[in-house]
Amino acid sequence: MKKVRERILDTAHELFYNQGYRNTGINQIIEEAEVAKASLYQHFPSKEDLCISYLEYRASRSTFREAVGTARTREEAIIKSYEYITDFLTNGHFRGCAFQNIVSEVRPQDDARILAEVKRVKSSLRAFYHRMMAEDPENITPQEKQLGDQLLVLSEGAIISYQIHQELWPVEAACAASLALLKKENKG
Repeated sequence: MKKVRERILDTAHELFYNQGYRNTGINQIIEEAEVAKASLYQHFPSKEDLCISYLEYRASRSTFREAVGTARTREEAIIKSYEYITDFLTNGHFRGCAFQNIVSEVRPQDDARILAEVKRVKSSLRAFYHRMMAEDPENITPQEKQLGDQLLVLSEGAIISYQIHQELWPVEAACAASLALLKKENKG
């Protein structure tokens, strides 16, 4: 049987992702994780602490960096990133980006720690995109950083647009735009 902390996190992951942070109560998590209230609060002093751990847990389970990190060229990295996004969107369990979903539910004045965790995770992803577009990841140029930022915005927009339209054309359009930006940068 899974350890108590892991059961709580798995349950919170399932509930926060499928029904939302605000729509999930601590009592439901306790009941579905089959733990005592004292056990939950021993591991997570507040719902906010549980949410932050959920976000860390969600980020640690992502295989995006591994999937894209095997690319040998920047063009291949772009293609692999959109293949990964397509698989993520069409796996039958997609309910939006977990981080964007949480941000849409919390208020800056009340949930600053949660927003800081989302920003930390997304900043790490941004740095990955910078390295992904760098010829030399140890010496990233301003142009490569800008290209990485543009690709990140395109991919995040594609995910949100897919959630709205439930069609893959936003991902295909973002991939084509990303490749066009790379081609333009290569000529420049």
